Amino acid sequence: MRDVCPYPRPAGYDALTESWGEPGDRAFCNPFFSKRRSPEPDKHGPVDFVRKGISENHRGVECFFILPVPIYVCMLAEAGVEVRPLGRIHWQEATTGEPQRNPPNCVLFILRSKYSKARV
Repeated sequence: MRDVCPYPRPAGYDALTESWGEPGDRAFCNPFFSKRRSPEPDKHGPVDFVRKGISENHRGVECFFILPVPIYVCMLAEAGVEVRPLGRIHWQEATTGEPQRNPPNCVLFILRSKYSKARV
């Protein structure tokens, strides 16, 4: 398995422009957890590495990421949650009714009951 974010980073190495392997290979990615905290001058963060990983995965490379998430996401994953991305939802401010100016990306988490008959 190839480590695409080695530390220390070799001089001239850029994981975002180089191939992560050939189809059938595996790549391990442990990027900086925040663009702001990146010590590198290019200031790339986890979103940049996830985009690259998706691109590499489309070429046939299996990618493994270590990324920080809130504890409730870990708890839901351990409980076997289904995840469906919803995109940016323009929620309205409760008191003014104004739409949110910078809406967050939202995800629908579904914990199925063994008794559930309905499917969402």
